[in-house]
Amino acid sequence: MPRTVKDFMYNGSIEPLRNATEQYLRSNQFQSAIVNGEQVFQKGNGFFLAPKFLKITFFQGGIRVEAWMKYAIVPGAFVGEIGLDTFGLSIPRAQLKKTVAQIEALCMQFGAQPLQDGMRFQLPPNISAQETLRR
Repeated sequence: MPRTVKDFMYNGSIEPLRNATEQYLRSNQFQSAIVNGEQVFQKGNGFFLAPKFLKITFFQGGIRVEAWMKYAIVPGAFVGEIGLDTFGLSIPRAQLKKTVAQIEALCMQFGAQPLQDGMRFQLPPNISAQETLRR
């Protein structure tokens, strides 16, 4: 199952919210990384538990939060993406769900409104890594 995606309408100042989400993620041992050309936050390297990934994209009028894990075939070798509604990997999935819930709560504290289930933004084609998150 593909990564979990949640979109929010947001017209406030991006910088304070970006700082708050980055501070929260870093305090929970997520590190900034580039994975397959995407600027993401990653926790774990897959040696003991599946690596967890979170990507937050800020753009005019909205925010997209994406979360997923990868299967490790052997330590350090990963395949596929699994979202938060996938069966299996219950402990790391529950941990990532908790992190996503905190990010959602932060977004709503700053005035973001979640889109209805099943609704998604069409992201502008010119979204850059800097708009996704800073290194």
